[in-house]
Amino acid sequence: MSLIATIIVPTYDHGPLLRYSVGSALHQTVPDIEVFIVGDGMPGEAREVVDELLRADPRVRFFDHPKGPRHGEIYRHQALAEAKGRIVCYLSDDDLWLPRHVEEMSSLLEEADFAHALANMVLPDSRLHRWVIDLSIPSFQHELIEGRNRIPLSAGAHTLEAYRRLGVEWSSAPLSIPTDLHMWQKFLARSDCRFRAGTIPTVFVFPALDRRHMTLAERISELEEWSDKIAREPDRLSLQVLRERVSDAAATEARLLDTLWGRGSAVPELLVQLFLPDPAGHTESNSIRLSVPTSQWTTVEQEFLYPQTDVPIRIDPGSFAGLIRVSAIRVTAENGTVHGPFDDRVRVGGTACLLKQAPELTVLSYGHDPQILLPSLSAPEQRVKLDFRLRADLTAAAVAAACRTLCESG
Repeated sequence: MSLIATIIVPTYDHGPLLRYSVGSALHQTVPDIEVFIVGDGMPGEAREVVDELLRADPRVRFFDHPKGPRHGEIYRHQALAEAKGRIVCYLSDDDLWLPRHVEEMSSLLEEADFAHALANMVLPDSRLHRWVIDLSIPSFQHELIEGRNRIPLSAGAHTLEAYRRLGVEWSSAPLSIPTDLHMWQKFLARSDCRFRAGTIPTVFVFPALDRRHMTLAERISELEEWSDKIAREPDRLSLQVLRERVSDAAATEARLLDTLWGRGSAVPELLVQLFLPDPAGHTESNSIRLSVPTSQWTTVEQEFLYPQTDVPIRIDPGSFAGLIRVSAIRVTAENGTVHGPFDDRVRVGGTACLLKQAPELTVLSYGHDPQILLPSLSAPEQRVKLDFRLRADLTAAAVAAACRTLCESG
């Protein structure tokens, strides 16, 4: 029997949260679905919650596995071998969907191979952060190909037929690449893949990394509260999010106009944040903040331990729109080995546009989160010193000139 959708819910140890995430999947406006809970070394207490869900609804199936590489991505492929849905949707075990999510994805995938929903990240204080992305636009496709993901797992969907003709499958991602982005890039590599973007909010994402300080009881309470909101007035909640998006868009445009036409003032100091390499990825707890004057070239130096990992060093040079120049980026090992300079071998992310690499890295930041990613070092755990020279010009004239450069270069 064919179904509208197969829903893949990968999980490890978020047992109690599955009641809410899977609950939001089972309360879709489209009833013809199957929900595959894909276990990746789940502890016993998490399996007890899965048993409850299995008894409560025959549409739920459980694929139990020992702990696999990375996040057990290979198990998702094994589950899809048994899928009966026309489309495949993904749901993180601690996220929530509005009831129309599968209906919206099914509609988009009538004329596409891959689709993504309008997703909202819920911050711990209940404020919402919105991802702006439309994969039908080539420039956004380039963002993901270059390693900057704006489509969380719970917002992605594709047809089962498109997945099976890829020729590649879910596989363990390198530590430096998010597991969902690693899969999305496989669709982007196909020149014949058609993309569509959702325009109504249907996904609420609750990142675990932002909730490391919360107890399990607090996380359960948070999802319960949001599940109640969704159950009571899903259409009103969706409309509220859209109103906030329109308001945010107007405020953002006003700030950009102020910057471009000189109403904003220059900022005397730049807060530079260094995200140190960590097998767990880039985390606030393993970062260093430094204050650097903007009006002159300044040398930044920092010593730290470099673990055995392919996660790169990340430099976030400030939280303002502006023109940023970096040069002589080097890492010196304790034994005297010098790696670099890296001026011509870096990547940028977040709100950064790369204008020029060598002999001087020149970056335009169009928002509050520019990122510079250094090449990974294959070095044993040892103390190293990172040093580079940085200068920032945050005046309206510099931003306007950089924007003209981007426009002229196409």
